[in-house]
Amino acid sequence: MSRYGLLGHPVGHSRSPALHAAWLRAAQIDGTYEAFDLPPHTPGALVIARLRELGLRGANLTVPFKTRVLDHLDHLEPTAARTGAVNTVWVEDGELWGANTDVGGFLGEARDLGAAMDGPAVVVGAGGAARAVVVGLLEAGVPQITVLNRTPDRAIALARDLGGPVEAGPIARLTDTLRDASIVVVCVSGAGAAALRAQPVAPPPSAVWIDLIYWMPDPPHLATLAARGIRTGDGRQMLVHQGALALRHFTGVAADPAVGLAILGVGAPLPATPDDTPARG
Repeated sequence: MSRYGLLGHPVGHSRSPALHAAWLRAAQIDGTYEAFDLPPHTPGALVIARLRELGLRGANLTVPFKTRVLDHLDHLEPTAARTGAVNTVWVEDGELWGANTDVGGFLGEARDLGAAMDGPAVVVGAGGAARAVVVGLLEAGVPQITVLNRTPDRAIALARDLGGPVEAGPIARLTDTLRDASIVVVCVSGAGAAALRAQPVAPPPSAVWIDLIYWMPDPPHLATLAARGIRTGDGRQMLVHQGALALRHFTGVAADPAVGLAILGVGAPLPATPDDTPARG
């Protein structure tokens, strides 16, 4: 029996075990997927040691471990190198590979919602999730990306680091920046979410608004915008798509996103494109 898992802190809220268990059953793979809570200060070398100790053939990682393991892997996929974070680790021919499927997961949710990638994008937040989103938007050819954050210095640093058509500023610019936005992606919780909630928002009727913090009750503005007819997503689609990509790395099997979306109560996705399912390794 093959063993896979989630390493992180906290992991109690995660839906990944249910998703991967369903995919393993559907693919008739004799395997398990479990969540393992590690102390938050565990260094990267010990995270990898724990993965090996548990006998995991593949694992997903959560914050704060996505950046700590970078120097302890044998191979790193280009997207992981660009984002500076790994959320998927697997063993192949005795060596450890690392990938970042958050980028493809976000693009999968954007595609499901019919988001236009030929207009301006607004990203709220400047942490790891926001970085993955900006990388995805750049890969999709979005012509203008604005990163807004409660602490603008972090947004400016992110924009400078990734380059391209990316500018940055304070969250107070949100109302004005939304006026011609095609897609808005929210990547904040806690104080960042409170700052977002204080901003008036009126995106164009054709815009798509995605809040990636799927475990947050009452995400800022999401229900109100949905009631206005704005297309909205709450991050569950991203979770499914990134998980499906991770399973492809673990097993070589192309997981069906529709299975995961049904488990989470989300409508069926649009047909996948070849770029959504990269080959293993």
